[in-house]
Amino acid sequence: MGKYHYFDKNFHVSDSDVVLDGLYYVEGNVKLSSSNISGVFTIVAEKKIEVKGSKHNCTAYSSNLLLLSGKDKEKGKDKGEKIKIGGDNSNFCGFIYTEKGEIELSGSENTINGGLFADTVKLSASESNINAAHPTVGTTQTSGDNIFIKALEAILVFFR
Repeated sequence: MGKYHYFDKNFHVSDSDVVLDGLYYVEGNVKLSSSNISGVFTIVAEKKIEVKGSKHNCTAYSSNLLLLSGKDKEKGKDKGEKIKIGGDNSNFCGFIYTEKGEIELSGSENTINGGLFADTVKLSASESNINAAHPTVGTTQTSGDNIFIKALEAILVFFR
């Protein structure tokens, strides 16, 4: 049986050296703002996700999906949310997705093994790598179509 965590408001990790494990469903915002956050986890948030700090080592827990930010449906809004990833010397393995929103990457010497899916992707990171592969998908992908199909399969798991 899997490990599932539910937060009816916001989820904030501000302590260093925290290990996250399992699927986290958050009705509010997510903020990971310390150093050395690690683990095998998936975060699904209805609002914004912000990751700051350094030396994170994060791997997707469920269907290669690491971070998913949904739509803000408060007060008739139907706008996408933002995922912000900043900081230095971190590794992220998995797909990062926001529905009708924006992904913003900053910082330096970060590696993302997976894919970024959003209406807008803003890159201001230096000495960072984004690799269209994930350890459980395969270390080498010759076709972007294969990555896209795997990402769609991962996203559909949450909406079935």
